[in-house]
Amino acid sequence: MRKVNKAWDTIICLGINTFILVLWGYKMLIASDIPVEVPFNEVMVISLLLILFLILYGVYARNTNLLLINSLLILLPLLLWFISMQQALTYNYHKNDTLISIIGLSITMIAFMQIICKKIRNRN
Repeated sequence: MRKVNKAWDTIICLGINTFILVLWGYKMLIASDIPVEVPFNEVMVISLLLILFLILYGVYARNTNLLLINSLLILLPLLLWFISMQQALTYNYHKNDTLISIIGLSITMIAFMQIICKKIRNRN
């Protein structure tokens, strides 16, 4: 595939990282009730959106040249998903909240590892 120019690469990078941040915000919004009650249909919606993010990021990661910027920008969502998962496992809010947090962290970690693997491949 052909490589994209730097302007489009930067715009796509910011857009896709904003998308994962919005997904984290959406997860926090649906799990913000007291007591925490996350319906299963919300789990399905956010899981499908996270899978969509992973597919988009996988295609984007193959064609990007801005590996340092991508790896730095994905660290914030990775940290937020990690904190959410840690709190969900520690305090056992709701099983669906914990499930969403684990899926979110896993998918963000896979996206981060795609960039790291591409960096390693380009170095050799």
